[in-house]
Amino acid sequence: MADERIHDISGEPFEFSKGQRLIVFSQEGRFEGDFVSTVDDCIRLTNVIELDHRSNVRMPFMMFMRTQMQYLQLVEPNLKRDEDGLVDYDNVLSISEFNELDDLVSNYVYISERNRKYYRAYDNLSHVENIGVVGIGRNLGRSGILDVIVLSSWRHIYIFDLFLMGFEKMPREIRWLMESNDITKVMHDSRQIVDCLHFRYNVQIVNIFDTQFTDYKLVMKTMTGEIPRELSGKNLSECLTEYLGVPQRVFEEAMSMKRDVWCNRPFTRRKQYLASQLAAYLITLKKRQEDLLLSEYKHEVSKYIYGTLEIGIHEAGAMFHCPQYVVS
Repeated sequence: MADERIHDISGEPFEFSKGQRLIVFSQEGRFEGDFVSTVDDCIRLTNVIELDHRSNVRMPFMMFMRTQMQYLQLVEPNLKRDEDGLVDYDNVLSISEFNELDDLVSNYVYISERNRKYYRAYDNLSHVENIGVVGIGRNLGRSGILDVIVLSSWRHIYIFDLFLMGFEKMPREIRWLMESNDITKVMHDSRQIVDCLHFRYNVQIVNIFDTQFTDYKLVMKTMTGEIPRELSGKNLSECLTEYLGVPQRVFEEAMSMKRDVWCNRPFTRRKQYLASQLAAYLITLKKRQEDLLLSEYKHEVSKYIYGTLEIGIHEAGAMFHCPQYVVS
């Protein structure tokens, strides 16, 4: 599936609504603005920002001819912006990154029996640092049954159909992956699957990075004044839009599918694709959230490490022999 944010400009008519936010990739650079209208073979934008220099264009309108443009990109309305109202595009998935993840989604491996393919999947997953985990089943929790478990790494996605594999107990290879302290399990709202694994399968899943809870912690960091006792957790699609700029419509079908529909048999290729989609972005989301969680720490570390470069040789020498942690 191609990225729906990208619009071809090779002869097709421009079909945007007034006020839609667009990025123009042109020979002169990248410009973001609100769509106003089309004039002949040009588009007209207002409230324009020159992204490469992160500066506002001091003109009421800018016109872009079709021949100047390489392509156009729609901007998701829910993207985080800084205090100047600019999107931090360094932390939004690039088109190539989006396409790589999209290829990963399409190249999933579906496993319904314990064969060579199963053991190859286990071997690959047992040597990685992070595994994305998605569980599918009716009434997930202590009384539920896990029909399908999807495990992803940076390079592979494996869909294990436990229902067809006929296991009353969790296969020992998957149990090992879940119980390994050396592998981080990346999940979004992990509570139900953790409850199910513990009570139904006696699997003690450890070393979990929960992307929904991490979003909660990041939101709390930015709050001032009285902190509310309860906050509504964002779903996976909302988090992917906020932290990676992935359009919510990409996940619309997967997010809207009812649990009973997921569990109805057969587990069709379309369901397999959507299940793969839910797991593919988890590790990338974790990396972005970790960067945000550690941003203050990294800033202070940089000050501590590089502070001596801006002071005199004698003062720096004294600091090198000082046993205390001196932050400049």
